[in-house]
Amino acid sequence: MRARWATGFVVGPLAAIAMLVLPTPGLLLTVVMAVLLVKERGLPALAGMLCGIGAAGLAVLAQANARCDVTYAGCGAPNFMTTVAIAVALLIAGVGLTLAEYVQARASRISA
Repeated sequence: MRARWATGFVVGPLAAIAMLVLPTPGLLLTVVMAVLLVKERGLPALAGMLCGIGAAGLAVLAQANARCDVTYAGCGAPNFMTTVAIAVALLIAGVGLTLAEYVQARASRISA
């Protein structure tokens, strides 16, 4: 399960950057990557991808905001609270799916 989750977590930042740079094509590319991951690696890979997207999205947005504050005092970053909320929601969904997969795998190991 860990290797499949890690595969998704590695793909997540690529999807996050794609969605931040080109929102509509990036979203389509992310959906295609998610479908391929689920088909090849299962739900743990999707959970890892969601965690990767959320973490990378938050990291990129925090870095951009910090760079704006440090380099230029008059820099006014746009209000991207919606983007942050989406990144947090994806991270929470990924963690929830990861925990659900872990509990299910553990329960099947115990009953076997």
